[in-house]
Amino acid sequence: MNAKGFRGALLAILVITSLMALALYAAPTDLVTADDA
Repeated sequence: MNAKGFRGALLAILVITSLMALALYAAPTDLVTADDA
């Protein structure tokens, strides 16, 4: 297997998962502030 391609795919997965985690982290905080207000 190509090590360079594997590393690129791993990096892409890491970026996508971190973006999803950020979105999941940001969404509930918006709901909480709306409930508090």
